[in-house]
Amino acid sequence: MFDPSQPASFREVKSYIATTKETQIPYLVAANVRENKDMVSQNEYIEAMPKHWGIDKISVCNALDKESVKKVVVELLQMLPSESLTEQAILRVQAL
Repeated sequence: MFDPSQPASFREVKSYIATTKETQIPYLVAANVRENKDMVSQNEYIEAMPKHWGIDKISVCNALDKESVKKVVVELLQMLPSESLTEQAILRVQAL
């Protein structure tokens, strides 16, 4: 677990495509990584319809620096076909 007494600076923002072992459904993950390489534990999940790319959900690590998280989410969403996202997912992204 990260040390809350340390400054909330981030080494870098990483994004990657992962696959769950149980279902083999790919999902995009964007995570803010602290300098000590521990991720913030609280997560927000943005549901997406599995369509052409078989995307199940976008998982975003909810960090103190929400603007950095929002920027990465927007970049990831621009890589997706618009029809693969539900209206609810788009509204939840806009609410970040």
